[in-house]
Amino acid sequence: MTLAVAIRDLQFAWPAGPGLSIGDLQIAHGSRVFLQGPSGSGKSTLLSLIAGVLAPQSGQLTVLGQDMTKLSPAARDRLRAQSLGVIFQLFNLVPYLDVLSNVTLASRFSKSRGPASEADKRSTALELLGRLGLEDPALLSRRVDRLSVGQQQRVAAARALFGEPALVIADEPTSALDPKASTAFLDLLIREAERTGATLLFVSHDMGLSEPFDQTITMDAFTRQSGEPD
Repeated sequence: MTLAVAIRDLQFAWPAGPGLSIGDLQIAHGSRVFLQGPSGSGKSTLLSLIAGVLAPQSGQLTVLGQDMTKLSPAARDRLRAQSLGVIFQLFNLVPYLDVLSNVTLASRFSKSRGPASEADKRSTALELLGRLGLEDPALLSRRVDRLSVGQQQRVAAARALFGEPALVIADEPTSALDPKASTAFLDLLIREAERTGATLLFVSHDMGLSEPFDQTITMDAFTRQSGEPD
């Protein structure tokens, strides 16, 4: 079995208090994984470690075949730009850019992310937005801060999926949506991940969203002490 993420005896502690302690965690390449835990359980800390924003203090962490404990901060940044797509809870879109510019933003940080030519980037972004239900041409040149919350969420998903990253991390992306909209968005996200063969790590406190996933992991499964940031 090829692994997208492999963790062994990982330790991470914040200066002001305790942190994470994970004995063993494996995420298969191409799988759909649901990570559940309440606020303050360390979900975001774990995501930051997997995404290379934070570095483990001890133990083993391999992401897409790369030993994160041996990579420099710059190398972790390159890996994230090239091969990871992240959907943030608050979307983190660039408010003064239009829809298309936000979607293709990853290609500015990595030449290998998406097509080489600007015309092909635009075409790829348009196809992706269409599949996510944003096919209205009037929206494409609109600043994202003038979109509805649901539209911003789909732009954030398109940005994360642009260039077909091998690993997509979604950090509570449905927290601002009602149950019906949450389910519809999750269906779109899973369909896109399956289309490209991406591994999907979806984080939420809502176990009601876990049904379509291959694997459910709860933060309670990891030995830890209370007190670290979420």
